[in-house]
Amino acid sequence: MKQALLIFMFLVLCVWLSAEVISIGTGTVLNTGLPIEPVARYSFSQQIFTAGEINNAGWIDELSFSYNVGSGWFFNGNKQWKIWLGHTTLSEISTWIPLQSMVQVYNGVLSESNFGAGLPGSGWLNISLNTGFYYNGIDNLVLSVNEDTYEYGGTNDDFYCSNTGQQRAIEFHSMNTIPDPNNLPATGYNLKTQRSNLKISIQAMHYNPVLPNPASGVTGFPVDGTFFWTSLCTSFSIQLGTHPDSLVVVADNICQPQWQLIAPLEFYRQYYWKVTGYYQGEQYPSALWSFTTCSEGISPPQNLNGSVNGLAVQLSWQAPANGTVHYYRIYRNSALLVTTQNTSWLDTLVQAGGVYFYHVCAVNNYGNESSASNMINVSIPNNPPVALLEQGFESCAAFNTSIPGWQNLDEDESLTWSWETVSYPHEGEAMPWIVFAPTLTVPAITDIAPYQGSKMLMAMSSLNPPNNDWLISPAIHLGQNPIQLSFMARSATADYGLERLRVLISNTDANPASFTALNQGNYLSVPLNWNYYSGSR
Repeated sequence: MKQALLIFMFLVLCVWLSAEVISIGTGTVLNTGLPIEPVARYSFSQQIFTAGEINNAGWIDELSFSYNVGSGWFFNGNKQWKIWLGHTTLSEISTWIPLQSMVQVYNGVLSESNFGAGLPGSGWLNISLNTGFYYNGIDNLVLSVNEDTYEYGGTNDDFYCSNTGQQRAIEFHSMNTIPDPNNLPATGYNLKTQRSNLKISIQAMHYNPVLPNPASGVTGFPVDGTFFWTSLCTSFSIQLGTHPDSLVVVADNICQPQWQLIAPLEFYRQYYWKVTGYYQGEQYPSALWSFTTCSEGISPPQNLNGSVNGLAVQLSWQAPANGTVHYYRIYRNSALLVTTQNTSWLDTLVQAGGVYFYHVCAVNNYGNESSASNMINVSIPNNPPVALLEQGFESCAAFNTSIPGWQNLDEDESLTWSWETVSYPHEGEAMPWIVFAPTLTVPAITDIAPYQGSKMLMAMSSLNPPNNDWLISPAIHLGQNPIQLSFMARSATADYGLERLRVLISNTDANPASFTALNQGNYLSVPLNWNYYSGSR
């Protein structure tokens, strides 16, 4: 049993300390002077490799550079190397980074066995470090290389580099001046937008938390998602917030490198977070990460219906089963026709004999559009019915109760309800139906819009209910043929219950007592969105 246990522990240790090789750069750029300039006697360079490229933390024990050597005298002129490694918050180089902030990890003379493909040849120069370097996985890595053999190589000896598009390197080389690492040249250096193709052998030991999920900068993270990271620490605390300077500790003394949100985050919001690891009394903070949550999803509108209404198409549908609607997009023959906040629309831009295909999509507050509703087609007759009466309100004076040809009766004679924050002519007076223009109130009303145009008819609630306001059409000779009555209506608010109305007809005169109801039940309950009402007799 003891032997088996020891073997098991040894296997675990071997797996835990296995090295990972990070490869950075695959370019074939030559003549950059990086990491050394083979045709010069003396050279010194510094290069930055970002944390995102390394994407790991732990002990670096070997570095490899991609070489392309064609001469037989390269080795004798370029074999005395010194290497330093360090951390930096810089992502670009504009001048030398002081060596005092770095660790010398190699000082020695290369052997030909370090060149994996031999010399001359093309391959990897592998340098095992004299001193390992612990890279924290958070800051960028700065690499300094000095080569000061008196001899030099040929013009067809070099190292492969890759373009970066940024000043990630600085180099100096000379046939006569030996650069002093502690007092680097103030002139004569060159800034480079290339960098060595590099392999880093690293034994992963992530104390500082790295490899976050969500990864920094990610978008579309679920509002109820789970957070992960990598670290050897034994406990953790998490800070989270919507501003990098005001993070709040949301979890403490976590024993595993993961955390599940307790309450959902806000949709489509940028968040910042960091993790602090704790091990043997020491603290190991992560970098500051950020992510953006996903937008709220929305399902398609339901049960789209369409019917011919004179020389027009009346559309109506139901709200999506999931998601919050900001507005709807109505498509006719696959082209966007109009947008509306209502669940109905009267398309008057049709022609007799035409066939029209419609579908509707919902859009939420984040601008996300749902998939399409069911598609319908509506055929307009070649001989559409003639409208005996058609009444709109665009030509009527705003905030007036006069509608030419119609009787507008205030039978309750009560003062009417007033808005606390909005004013308009005749507000609060006893009145029947009023031609209302929401864009002309002070301030303008933006959340209650006419179905079409800029005006609508409104019956304001009486202070002494119930309302008893009548709108009576001119007398119409109906004849013997079937007729259809249709109109649009909505409630302004549901805070006090939905509004109610009745539709009545008189075969004698315009006296309210002479009318009988056409609608079923005692009244019609009017929803918050514009609703299409239609009936035949």
